[in-house]
Formats: sequence, C-alpha cells, structure tokens
Amino acid sequence: MSKRKNTGRWLAVSTAVAAMFGGVVVAAPAGAATGDMIVPVSGTVTGNLVQGHCIDGSAHSGFDIAANSGTAIEAAAKGTVVDVRQSSSTEGYGTQVVIDHGAGYTSRYGHMIVNSPTVNVGQVVSKGQVIGKVGSTGHSTGPHLHFEVIIKGVAQSGPSSYFACGAKVTQGTPIAWSFPGFPTEQRTRQNKANKRYPSGPIGYNSSMNEEVFAIGSGGNVVNNFSTPGKGGGWNGWGDLGGSSNTKITVGTNAEGNEEVFAIGGGGAIFHKWFDPAKGWTAWSSLGGSNFTDMALSYNLEGNEVLYAIGGGGQMYQTWYDPSKGWVGWGSLGGSNFTDVTTGYNKNGEPEIFAIGAGGTMYHTWFTKGSGWNSWSSMGGSAFTEVTLGYNAAGNEELFAIGGGGVMYHAWFDPSSGWKGWDSLGGTNFTDVAVGYNASGNTDVIAIGGGGALFHAWYDPSNGWNGWSGLGGSGFQDVAVGYNDQDNEEVFAIGSNGQLYHTYSTPGQGTGWSGLYSMGGSGLRWE
Repeated sequence: MSKRKNTGRWLAVSTAVAAMFGGVVVAAPAGAATGDMIVPVSGTVTGNLVQGHCIDGSAHSGFDIAANSGTAIEAAAKGTVVDVRQSSSTEGYGTQVVIDHGAGYTSRYGHMIVNSPTVNVGQVVSKGQVIGKVGSTGHSTGPHLHFEVIIKGVAQSGPSSYFACGAKVTQGTPIAWSFPGFPTEQRTRQNKANKRYPSGPIGYNSSMNEEVFAIGSGGNVVNNFSTPGKGGGWNGWGDLGGSSNTKITVGTNAEGNEEVFAIGGGGAIFHKWFDPAKGWTAWSSLGGSNFTDMALSYNLEGNEVLYAIGGGGQMYQTWYDPSKGWVGWGSLGGSNFTDVTTGYNKNGEPEIFAIGAGGTMYHTWFTKGSGWNSWSSMGGSAFTEVTLGYNAAGNEELFAIGGGGVMYHAWFDPSSGWKGWDSLGGTNFTDVAVGYNASGNTDVIAIGGGGALFHAWYDPSNGWNGWSGLGGSGFQDVAVGYNDQDNEEVFAIGSNGQLYHTYSTPGQGTGWSGLYSMGGSGLRWE
C-alpha cells in the first residue's frame, strides 16, 4: 500500500544545480497553477537566499526576478493583504505589498511602481490575482520583483533550488517546494498536484473538512466526514455502495471535487466522484484486471493519473483527458512489484517508486518531451511498505519498512542524487504514514509491536528524534490528515475493525489528544 508525506534538512544549492535547471522550468498555464504557491511574475532569476545576488554573490533576503517595468504581478496564493506601502525612496523595498496566507505564512512583493498596487490592507485576494506592477523603487538597480516566502517572520531559503540563478520562470507556474504546514485550504483545493497528500484514504470535502473513506465488511465503501462545531465533530458513517473492493484511494478531479477509486472484483478499478449539484455519482468502471495496488497522482497538466500494479507485478497507468475522459490502460513495464507510491522530482515531473523482487526499491520518472525513463534500482532489500514525502528543501524523501520491521529512509540531493538508505531505527513496524507537525517538520507515524502507534520527527537543529509512543494496540493500518485547526491527525484501524483517531494539540500536555473511536465495524483500507 502507499500512503502520505514528510521533511528533512535544508540543502545548499550549488552553481551546478543552477546549470542543471538550464533556464527552463516546467510550467503550468497561467491561471491553471497546481502548487501551494505560484510564480508571481515571468522573468529571469537574478538573486536568491542561497546564492545571493547572482551578479556578485552578496547576501540577499529573497528571490529577485528581472522583468520589464510595468509587468503585472500576481499574488502567489490566496490571502489577506496586511501591508501596502507606497514609496519612491531609493532605500529598502520601495513600494511593496505583503499578504498573510495563514498558518504563519506571508509573502512580500517589493520594488513596485509607485501607485501601482491594486489592493488595499484588509482585502482578501485570490491566487493569481493581479496586485501591482514591476518597478524599480527602493534599493534597486533595475526593474525587477523582490519576492519573499516568509514563515513566522523568517524568509525561507528552501525555494532557492527552484529560483536558481539564471532560471527562466513563468508566471502561474507552481513553485516546486514542500511548503511545510501550508494552510489546508490552499494545499487541497488549490493544489491539484496534491504533493502534500499523496494518495490514501483521507480526502477533503467541499466544505474543506476532512473526510475518511474505508472499505466495509461487505466490500462496500463507507465514508465519514468532520463537522466542526457539531457534537462529536464527525458526521457518522455513510454507505457509498460498491462490493468486493480490496483497496481505495482518494483524489481531486478536474472540477476540484473529491473522487474515490477502488480496486474491485477481478482486480478491476472503479471510481465515483462528488457532484455538488447531485451528490455522489454511481460507481463506474475504469477497466483493467488483476490489479493489487494503486497510487493516484497528477500529471503536468494537473489532471489525475492512476498507477496500478497488475498481473505479474507489472506497472500500468491511465489518466484523465479533459477532452476525451479517461484513456485506456497502458503498461509502464517492470515486474514483481508489490507496493507503489508517487511523487514529483526536482523538475516538478512525475516519479514512481515501487518495491520489486527481493524487496528492492525501483523508480522511473517522466521527462517532458521524451516520456518515461526505464526502471532503475535504488537498492535496499526486504522492503515491504513505502511512502514518500518532501524534505524542507522541497526534495523527495522515501520512508520504507525493511527487514525486522526497521524503518529506513532515502532522500534526493540535487547536487549528488539519491542518498541512503539510512536507518531510523525501530523494530516490528508493519505500516507507515508521514505528516507534518505544528513546527512544519516531518513526522513519521508507524504501527509497531503489538499494533501500537509510534512516531519520530525531524528537528532541524538536532536531526531525527527517537521513536515515541502514541499508544493503542492491535492497529493494522494508519493514515494522516489535517483537521480544521490544520493540526496533524492520525487515523488507525483497530483489530476490531473500528477506526480510531488522535490529533496534535500543540502546547498542551503531551502534545497529542487521547485515542478516540470513530466507530464502524469490519473496516479496512486494503
């Protein structure tokens, strides 16, 4: 099975990495962005927080994008304007706009033309909305945008690998970075690439509340969604029908609505989606046969793609074409695969990871213009479960359960490729999921001995903390979501087939609530 997400250590960006980008960045059409934040203006990068000012290497506090004077600047994400400063001064950022996106995130847009800001303090702006024009006010040697991504008052260096010196960036392009702890609404409804929530059983409904899907005792699909403010906080289990289902995953379709996929009788894949006007549609077949595992992702156009392991352990894919609907299944090769997860590489292109013969990890990735690469071994052995996340620098990080139930991880370093596998310790782990804690750092959740829940998290100052218990026993499957307070919430199915949950309570007691039953019976995720 394949589940959720993660974080790690800041990585420096070398001149070689800038050359690797070659001035070309994979772009989504303006207005069709798929990331948590989008590039606010098209142009050439002339500065970032790692390489400094590109011309001389001097220190810099943001990302400079050279563009023609008068070019429109767009908001990188939805938020509330908290500062509009009109200034023709030759010091500082000159005329600027600052937007608060929630969860400690703000963004700054400096050196605008005086009187060009089109927004006011207190105004709520949408992602991609024009907020002003490129100028050269403040401490500036020519027309450009000074752009900052700020978390709790600290300008972030992580996106520097994307805004590498000399890179050509396109307005509306999703910024390839993890955006740890970014507000839930942005991460789910505005991010079709859905990088923060790899495929799994947790979705977010039209009210932006968590929704849990599971397979019931009759092989039918059931759902339960959060209702903040209502007694108990959850609506109760509903029946979405279907039969003989063995695995489910949830995504967001082209209209921004939840879509559920299930492996049903004969290993065929079925799906249904939520229609705001009519409710849930009937189940419809996507065909195929003998599928045993699947993972949902999104292509470069932001449309859903399903990867599924079929007969002989071979990998297959199908995707949604807005003009034609779902295309037929096509083979991506490979053999003896048992578990699959997906992500996006340093260029923002899809990448698939799968456990093959002997428990070795393999991967293939899509290259724009040439298609899928051949499968390549990443080493390791005896792996049984894998999930993927993104470290603090926005690069992929894999977590896999190996021999003896020990947890291992491997991560991508733009300057030298994949590193690992390194042990994170622990024993007897059977399932793994990844989320972010209140500090925005990676939190790995695992089911260990006796079916108890454990977690280990990354501390930027001290590295990985040891495993700590979250309690419970007899758990069989685990998943991670984020509640209406944008705090981490862990869901686990017990030996009695009931669903349990616990959630992060920053600053209170142990930092976690107790384990509470959400009811249900005979539930499973696969």
